[in-house]
Amino acid sequence: MNRYECSTKDGWIDLKTYITLMKEKQDKIFYMFSLGKGKQSPHLEPYIKAGLPVLLINVHIDEVIFRSIGNYKNFSFANIETSE
Repeated sequence: MNRYECSTKDGWIDLKTYITLMKEKQDKIFYMFSLGKGKQSPHLEPYIKAGLPVLLINVHIDEVIFRSIGNYKNFSFANIETSE
């Protein structure tokens, strides 16, 4: 299982753990491509202020996979940099 950095938790997490971090009415899995600078991205600021977790992916193939599968456990993936 793949693991990712997360904006609201130290260390690496999987998608199952991400689901447990989601806000009550959150219906999307937010992510952005990051090469170690993700937590300083201006795209991330509103999500941090709202306490919404964002996956920080650092391998392009993960983004391709997210787009291909479309959702995980009925939660759709949303790239915060492109609003997809």
